[in-house]
Amino acid sequence: MRYRNLLLCVSLLTLCATASAEKPNVESPYGVCAHLGGGMEFDAMPANLAAMRAAGIRWARADFSWNAVEWKKGDWHFNHLDRVLDEADKAGITILPILDYNVSWANPAFQHLDDWSEYVRQLVTRYKDRIRYWEVWNEENIPNFWKEPNAKDYVTLLKRTYEVIKEIDPELKVVFGGLAGVPHDYYENVLKEGGGKYFDIVNIHPYRGGIVTVSLCERFLDDIKKFRDLTIKYTGEDRPVWITEMGWATPPAFGTTNRQVIEAGLKQLYPNGLPGAMPHGQKDEVMSPKMPGSKIPTATQEPTLSGKFAALYDPRYDISSQQPPVILESTIPNGVDIDFVTLDQIKTLSPKTHPCLLLPPGEHCPTPIFDELVEYVRSGGTLILVGGVPLYYASHWDSHGFMTQNGYAPDSNRSTLRIGWEAWWTKKNVPEHARLVPVKEYEEILKQAVKEEGSRFLNDSLLKPGDKFIPLIKAASENYSAPVAAVIKFDSDFKGALIVSTIMNGGSTNVCSEPNQGVFLAQAYLLAYVGGVDRYFWYEFQAVEQDDVDREHHFGMVHRDLSPKTGYLAMKTLTKMRPDGSVQNPGWLKDDFCQVSWKRPDGKTVTAVWLPGSEGERTVTLNSPVESACDCFGKPVSVPAPEGTTYKLKLSTKVLYLVTP
Repeated sequence: MRYRNLLLCVSLLTLCATASAEKPNVESPYGVCAHLGGGMEFDAMPANLAAMRAAGIRWARADFSWNAVEWKKGDWHFNHLDRVLDEADKAGITILPILDYNVSWANPAFQHLDDWSEYVRQLVTRYKDRIRYWEVWNEENIPNFWKEPNAKDYVTLLKRTYEVIKEIDPELKVVFGGLAGVPHDYYENVLKEGGGKYFDIVNIHPYRGGIVTVSLCERFLDDIKKFRDLTIKYTGEDRPVWITEMGWATPPAFGTTNRQVIEAGLKQLYPNGLPGAMPHGQKDEVMSPKMPGSKIPTATQEPTLSGKFAALYDPRYDISSQQPPVILESTIPNGVDIDFVTLDQIKTLSPKTHPCLLLPPGEHCPTPIFDELVEYVRSGGTLILVGGVPLYYASHWDSHGFMTQNGYAPDSNRSTLRIGWEAWWTKKNVPEHARLVPVKEYEEILKQAVKEEGSRFLNDSLLKPGDKFIPLIKAASENYSAPVAAVIKFDSDFKGALIVSTIMNGGSTNVCSEPNQGVFLAQAYLLAYVGGVDRYFWYEFQAVEQDDVDREHHFGMVHRDLSPKTGYLAMKTLTKMRPDGSVQNPGWLKDDFCQVSWKRPDGKTVTAVWLPGSEGERTVTLNSPVESACDCFGKPVSVPAPEGTTYKLKLSTKVLYLVTP
């Protein structure tokens, strides 16, 4: 069992009883996302809020959804939100509400502004004395939450919402709807449409993989700075920047679906093992050394396949940086020898030494090396594309030396590789969701994969004579049948193969091992504050944990039973080391390691140091002797005696806090 125990329950209940006398500290920079308006977190609300308070969290972001308060036109219900506010007040937690989503009689909302305005007016009028900040929609730049994202349409909704809120109370603050990722182009389009007049606070959701190199730290800070620069450019003001979602999920069975599809595909193509395989356990030095921690079969591990397998991992590639080697390895069948290759090495990759190449799961296309990928397949290599519509989003080199997503990849990319596909938004009568069944030959291998749903489908419409299309998993809808995973075996001008799966696999980014969640949390919060972020809401507080694969079930910093994950422990330590009211000092980088400091309200200075992505001894210079030190989980650390004002410290990715007078 996890650390669940009676003392935790007693301490939470005690805290809940004593916190009611404390007023929320609206200046606190620490928040979490919590679905307090309904469901599991609503039922467990007092304990949830008490646990937040115990960790030093003072803000909770929650949906105040339209359809939950107006069940049908004119039929209003507020009891559930009254309870949320009452319980939050008792715990000393400030609520950030999200005004969001369409209702059946006013869909889309931006085309039914009178109905939308009444919803906004009802909520803001009722709670204006208890809630001073109002967020307008959520991730309006992606189809998941706004069917056809368009900056002009969002400005239409934002303008009316701002006018209604300010009419009720001009001192209330309007928070821009949190943008998914770092879409500077979408944000700039909003500002070009005049949207800068209708919000007080900038708001982003800059999800990413671990910030595991100095370059990725710089990129994170640069992403934040671009939003601030755009705001100043178009409004003449440097407005507060909030992060209202960002976190890392810890699904215990992540990668299982993709791994099973790949294993079935490899068995179809290479029933006797990968060609050119080395004897088991023998090393091949053709490519660069394996990344730290790569999966090497042991004597006790029964290999399912053998041979050399190339996987693209390059921190300069945005989707790659979100999927460090440990995540990629979870996607590759047991018994396969892996070489992690860079973008540059793909240009000379040979099917003779590496018959298979896996791109990071997802829908990205590394456009600058696309021709090399085609040549690899043409000359006999097997390219593996899993995790959505293959090669859907285009990635290009940017001015900072990163290959980043920028728009959609051309259909000609998929046509060149003869990948035919369709979805509900491209063709009529294609279902949005369909249950899946495996091809009978691979039923045993694909047990987990078929628990997913299909929403994008494959076909053989682009093949040439001699090419073969071999389904692995099909949709099982009553009126529709098409593969979601298949092998394309070429025997025309191409001599290689593709293993393709459009199953989304619950998403393939923002995932880490549970021990790393707390490490990533501490790094991200500290860098965000260096970048001038005023408030950061971790996504999310309590994990659902009903599906071992789906990342959405495992973002929480506490488990379903409220026992702590490492994220919770790191948050509790962070708020103690950097309490509300702390003043950030400038600077963050010392040679190749991070050194961040701030002054606490008690007058003491705390310096946080860590070495991104590695470990080693470094010289750290401080202005005064260290009084105490602990790691990011609160464990005390012994610090060696200094030489003058310098300390020689063993640093790693785990943040080390140093307290000085």
